[in-house]
Amino acid sequence: FNRNKSTDSPAMLRRLSSRRKAPAVEKTASTASENPLGLTGSERETVLQLRTATVDVPSPLLMPLDDLTLIRYARARNCDAEKARAMLEDTLHWRKHFGADEVHTKRAELRHEGETGKTFVADFLDREGRPVIIMRPANENTRSHGPAIQHLVYTLERAISLMREDGPQKLVLLIDYKGYSLRNAPAMKTSRETLHILQSHYPERLGKAMCVDAPWLFSSVYNALQPFIDPETKKKIAFVSTTTPKGVQALHDLVDPDDLEPAFGGRRTRPIFDADAYFDPAQDPLVAKAEAVVQASRKSSALAARAGGG
Repeated sequence: FNRNKSTDSPAMLRRLSSRRKAPAVEKTASTASENPLGLTGSERETVLQLRTATVDVPSPLLMPLDDLTLIRYARARNCDAEKARAMLEDTLHWRKHFGADEVHTKRAELRHEGETGKTFVADFLDREGRPVIIMRPANENTRSHGPAIQHLVYTLERAISLMREDGPQKLVLLIDYKGYSLRNAPAMKTSRETLHILQSHYPERLGKAMCVDAPWLFSSVYNALQPFIDPETKKKIAFVSTTTPKGVQALHDLVDPDDLEPAFGGRRTRPIFDADAYFDPAQDPLVAKAEAVVQASRKSSALAARAGGG
């Protein structure tokens, strides 16, 4: 999800024209002797400028303003520092007003919207170690725009919570179109808002999207959405069929067939989704991540207070 044009938002970040020296960080992308993120010279420069722009900005609870975040915005805007800054500012504004960092607390609403398993984070990773989100339009159980978008954001944040700092920073979508019809298809308004959020506020997160067994009926919906899909995003979307050896092999190349259900040409026999377990806060990695961030912040504040008092 990436190069969609950002919208105007209130000035939240330091303007790049100030060129104030950026503070040192633990994982610096601009150090000549170390380049753990594998950045080009222009990427390092853009990250440095974004670090300067965000020096006085508190990180959202679930989106630290570290180099891993900054490089995604830099790449999404082809290392145009001012455009990347504007995009990041727009995301920070959206997260605050949408409540993206509190979305995991809406347990009853999330459970109601997602209890059929229409969209969920799988209990396995793909062969590259990327989280996998499974979507099943045929399992649609509501037609409410707001709750659907809230559940989408929760699902994205939950998938991201599984990512390690030293691992892949992208995710995979597996969309099972068996049983798809106009009756269970999301409204065009919801589809367009979904696309906007993915491209504008989760840049450089999509690794691959596999549309499995999509019927001809879906082609009209996809054609209507194509003008809003970024060219780079389009390159990551593939249509495959489980009725052909080539389609099944493409899915097996992406995910171990022992993890895939027969619906995706796999050999898995154990259940892949259980609503009670999935929505149990004690088993939710996003809840665990949020609690860990809060605890770390409290510890840091306590240490700072003791240091100040001493």
